[in-house]
Amino acid sequence: MSNIECNSIHAAVSEIRFRVFDSQVDVDKSIASMNEKYDGFFVANINDLGVARIEGLRTRLTFTMIRKVGRVLLKYGAVKVEWRHKDTFHSVDLLKKKL
Repeated sequence: MSNIECNSIHAAVSEIRFRVFDSQVDVDKSIASMNEKYDGFFVANINDLGVARIEGLRTRLTFTMIRKVGRVLLKYGAVKVEWRHKDTFHSVDLLKKKL
């Protein structure tokens, strides 16, 4: 294996873990300082095409939740989000949806 020049590095976040709180919680702080108990969680995996696939969902996503999750996913390069709840497949184009 030969040495390669490292002139540029791009770090792509490909997995985001979401924590859900039923109560009002200040979430604008570092993960290290978060000590509030969360009521649920799920993971979104973003592929090279910018499609975020939600996994581990235990409940139905409301429109409010989709808007909040969509805003976060857009910041990390997602353009579309997909998930399945029970036997129903859902898909939202984040660039067309008003978040």
